[in-house]
Amino acid sequence: MKICMISPKRYNNVYSVLRLADGLGIEELIIVSPRDFIKERLERKIRSNREPWNIITILDSIDELLDYIKNEYLVSMELHPRACDITTFRWKTEPIIIVGPEDGSVPDKIISISDDIVKLPMNGKVRCLNVACAATLAVWDYILKSGELKR
Repeated sequence: MKICMISPKRYNNVYSVLRLADGLGIEELIIVSPRDFIKERLERKIRSNREPWNIITILDSIDELLDYIKNEYLVSMELHPRACDITTFRWKTEPIIIVGPEDGSVPDKIISISDDIVKLPMNGKVRCLNVACAATLAVWDYILKSGELKR
């Protein structure tokens, strides 16, 4: 499984998803078009002598991502008319879970090639969760339903 964050704006969200990915043995965290200060901090983490993070891939654009993820199983997390409720969603093997920016949507270029789109059901006034929370719930849903929880 891989996670892809599109245009993240807050380093704390990126770091939370990085910790999730590392802690659960996720193959790769793909970051697309991060703000410069996030990119700089991530590049320092990648090169860190003390604790290098070798699961991070930084891409500069959506077009670069499209080339990078050809023929992969894509699941976008988005409030979209085609979206399935995650509680009844059936995952296929080895997804790339795509989450959008904190203040926007997964780009139409990505939605149009996504194999599946899922949404988290919300009951209160809040329409959606923080991007790191949404990514965490999607990863746990996949792990629990696929039986891939490593103990």
